[in-house]
Amino acid sequence: MLYEKGFLFKEKKLRDAVSKSYYAFLEAARAALLTRGKTAKTHAGTLTLFEMEFGKTKIIPSRFIIFYRQILKDRMEADYEMLREFSKEEADKSIKMAEEFVSFIEKNLIFKKITIPIFRRSKKKNYCKIN
Repeated sequence: MLYEKGFLFKEKKLRDAVSKSYYAFLEAARAALLTRGKTAKTHAGTLTLFEMEFGKTKIIPSRFIIFYRQILKDRMEADYEMLREFSKEEADKSIKMAEEFVSFIEKNLIFKKITIPIFRRSKKKNYCKIN
């Protein structure tokens, strides 16, 4: 996925590079939240929950939290504000930060400890509960 962002960057598709870099952030944040058995329904909810779980506890370096907020804003502009132009430097920074963030999440959260809730069928009716 990150290779694709590099390709987009080389092809001068700066808007797409910024947008796809955001999605790398989003998916890595979702994976990190799953290590805690948590999910969010929206993009903004994922950011908020991620900040609460990892930012306030200093598990994630603050520079990633700051850039996550910024890249969410940039992604909205890239996808919906057609007059917004992105510089090569902005796109390059987005790609670089996304690669660093994904790498950090993989090394420090995903591959260290994965805790996935176990679903068991309840004896009452056909409900499932999380242990």
